[in-house]
Formats: sequence, structure tokens, C-alpha cells
Amino acid sequence: MKSVIWISTPPRTGSMWTFNVTRELKRRAGRDVEPKEVPQTDGEMFKLAVKSGFENTCENRAWVLKVHKALKTGLPNSKVITAHRDPRDATVSFMNFMNVGFDRAKSQAINFMKYTELYENYDDDYLLMLKYADIENSPQEVIQKIASFIEEDCSDELAAAIADEFSRSKVQALTRKTDETLGAKLRDGSEPKPEEIVRFSDTNYRSFDVKTGFQTDHVSGRKTGDWRTILTKAQQEELMPIIHDWLIRYGYEV
Repeated sequence: MKSVIWISTPPRTGSMWTFNVTRELKRRAGRDVEPKEVPQTDGEMFKLAVKSGFENTCENRAWVLKVHKALKTGLPNSKVITAHRDPRDATVSFMNFMNVGFDRAKSQAINFMKYTELYENYDDDYLLMLKYADIENSPQEVIQKIASFIEEDCSDELAAAIADEFSRSKVQALTRKTDETLGAKLRDGSEPKPEEIVRFSDTNYRSFDVKTGFQTDHVSGRKTGDWRTILTKAQQEELMPIIHDWLIRYGYEV
């Protein structure tokens, strides 16, 4: 059994859900899961792997690490879980979450496709590729697929319990609570701990839950296919020549 499980995905493809589900599966199997508190950056995640995870000899300890970088094949003591998503939905999600315009979000969609094409060539025993729409529509089945890949047992009842724990409504409730806690500190003039806040500027920031890594607005109310009513006709026409072949290759509607 591999000790290091990487969640390696492009942004806005269900990475934080996958990260937390994988951690919970390891916990429910009685593993000592690291890290206890979730780092905010890829750099911190890599340091943890190099420091402890790659050379872990404790059978009962598991390292679950999330990055938004493509990983090379053959990392020691490791398995990799990734996911892909309709680039049109990913573009809309990135625009909303990062508060950026269409052009920047479009560039992310292009990088996202290269990422998926790279991972397509990796061995199935090293890499599991998920589809975001399945996470959204069939979470229990995805949880059992993850459990099989990381070599942990998962009954139907356990899959249902974990799906409920990280359902859209419960994650939204969690992020509202962390937002309220952070807002109260800021209003009182208290300086939040660095690990509780993701700062972009004095007026642009998000709360950060150190136990799960979920941030402000991490989960929205949108569903797969909402790009049809959010992207303008001109934006859709600009994206289509870039993503057309990729959509066909991975089974998406053109």
C-alpha cells in the first residue's frame, strides 16, 4: 500500500472535495492521516512529501497531499488522483472564484487540457482519473472508486456517510461559519492567524478552514452545464475552436 496519495488537479475540478474524501477514507480505515492542518500552498505540500511522506515506513500512516501541478510518473511511495471537467464550466467557475475576467479564465482552460492529456498516458495503478460531473451527480460511486484505488475498504453505508459529510450544503455551511469567524475578528480589530486567511490585498481575502482547506465561495450553487447561460455567445464561440477536439476526446457534448 502506498503511503502518499496526491490529489493533483487543475483548479476548479473538485480537488478539495476529492482531497477531503480521500483523507476521510484513510481516517475511517484507522490510518494516521497527515497533515493534520491543511497547508495553503503547493510548495508547503511538496515540502511535506519530501520531509516525511516519500520515506514513510509506518504502515498505518498516510499522507494525503493536494496540488494544482501536474506530477511526473514514478514518484516514490505514491499514487495520484486527478480529475477533468468541461472547460466551459471550469472557465465560469474560475471567473467567479478568482474574480477575474474571461480572458484569464480561458487561458486556465487551455492549460487544463494540456494537463489532462499528459495524465492520459500514466499507468492505471499509479493514477486515477475522475470526472467532475460524476463527483457532482454520483458522489457515492466516486467515493467507492477512490477507496478501491487507495486500497481501503468502503461499504455502501460508509460511502453514503462520507458523501453526506462533504455534500454541497454542508460545505457551504462550513464556509459560512469560517467567514463569520474571520469577519468578527476583522471587525474587532483582531489580527487573524496567517493560516485562517488567504490574502490577495487589504480588501480582497478569503477565510480558510485549516481542517479541510475549504475557502470562502469554494462551493457555489452552479451545476454542470450552467456555462450555457453564463458565457456570452461571443465567449462560447471564442472557446469552441480551442476545446472542440478535447471535448470529443473525453466524451463531452460539443
